[in-house]
Amino acid sequence: MELNKTYSELYKAYSENAKRNIKKGLKAGLTVQEGISSQEIVDLFKKTKGEELEVFKSKDYKKLLALMKVFDENENAERLSVFDEKNNLMAGAFFMKNGNRFTYLKRGLTECGKSLGAMHLIMDTFIKKHCNKAT
Repeated sequence: MELNKTYSELYKAYSENAKRNIKKGLKAGLTVQEGISSQEIVDLFKKTKGEELEVFKSKDYKKLLALMKVFDENENAERLSVFDEKNNLMAGAFFMKNGNRFTYLKRGLTECGKSLGAMHLIMDTFIKKHCNKAT
């Protein structure tokens, strides 16, 4: 997605489902925060989705964490998380930056977070933060 437009222009292009999920998450008291660790994102993915996917082995998670570490060390990573009102982790996402482009690498998402639109909140927050900054 090109982020070289205003937030309101980008928001207008959201699907009705995305808009509905953002409103649902806000109404439920979900909050987006920075500072989740890469390990927490990977652990959440493993706990909620990774066990279903037999293709991911321990070595794959180690490689993923090593990649995330490289982007962290070079200050080219952004991690966002969503918590509910009781401070339970609902979702986490890792974005990596290369030049003026961001790539969404990995997420972890609970079933409750899914039903409350937590990932839409993360994406919306990311878009708000970075719109009108792309060249």
